[in-house]
Amino acid sequence: MIELELKYELNNIPKAVKKYEIIKTKEQKDIYYDTPNYDLIRKGNFLRIRDEKRLEFKLFAGDTTHLFCNETDFELDELASNSKNINDILSSIDLKAVNNLNCFEQICNINNLKVIAPIKKNRTSYKYSDNSTISIDKVDDLGFFMENEIMIDCESLSDSEAIRIKNQFISDLEKSQILLGNEKQVNIGYVELYLLKYNLEAYNLGLYKV
Repeated sequence: MIELELKYELNNIPKAVKKYEIIKTKEQKDIYYDTPNYDLIRKGNFLRIRDEKRLEFKLFAGDTTHLFCNETDFELDELASNSKNINDILSSIDLKAVNNLNCFEQICNINNLKVIAPIKKNRTSYKYSDNSTISIDKVDDLGFFMENEIMIDCESLSDSEAIRIKNQFISDLEKSQILLGNEKQVNIGYVELYLLKYNLEAYNLGLYKV
């Protein structure tokens, strides 16, 4: 599955968003991990724990603009039954696989992973279409943002196709008055925004920049 994401920093929450169905309102806590040498973010890969419940991978898919990535997630209480898939992913991003995997701490210990960014936000998500959502986020220490996401059921995506989908999505959002023209587009994720503010060394080593 490919996730295509557009992020904007907001001055005001667009009124038009309220006409869409709310599908989720919750506080989310994402804890991002990396090696001491920041081997993951150097290559545009991200490993995080969401809400102390899920292990999530957001992996580089050939896009250097941070527009889309490959995303896979696993419930923390089901790591053992998904150990082969998880170990395949770990190996693909040059991390060590874990024999008899049954808890996340094993992954951290064998790969010497450490927390690089705790991202806490209050999120309200709206159903924009069958495969896209609009989320309004109040992110601790960073501000208000809007994330617009499309999930694309494919294994890979060319740059030209991603740009075509992005431009069509932006056009639709403008027609729906979700985008009003006074937003600031942000081309990096919350983790990069956090590192830019709190860990400039790690930010400078990362693949994605402002």
